[in-house]
Amino acid sequence: MADIDYEILDWSTRCDRVIGQRTRSEIHRLGLIHRAVHALVFNSSGRLFLQQRSLSKDMNRGLWDSSAAGHVDAGENYDDCVVREVREELGINASGRFEQLFKIEAIPATGMEFCTVYD
Repeated sequence: MADIDYEILDWSTRCDRVIGQRTRSEIHRLGLIHRAVHALVFNSSGRLFLQQRSLSKDMNRGLWDSSAAGHVDAGENYDDCVVREVREELGINASGRFEQLFKIEAIPATGMEFCTVYD
């Protein structure tokens, strides 16, 4: 298993209240509700930066994705997670710069993730 399979994530109720922690691989295998963020990063001309997912990902290999995205770690909140993900994936330090646009419900189409999207 990859190291990311052992990441510890919070799992939640349908109302997005944390009820415990499990490894990423357990959460995905069991279909538990969990949290993720997506950041939409635009350049000065208003063009949206997209990333192509790695062919080694376990889900949605090679598909186009938001500018930066990732799971909310155990004990982390959405706002801190988006800053961390943008720093890790894009090398941009943008603390306090992101505005929450909307939140998508955790359903099978989202992989049972509450997805909070930021601009």
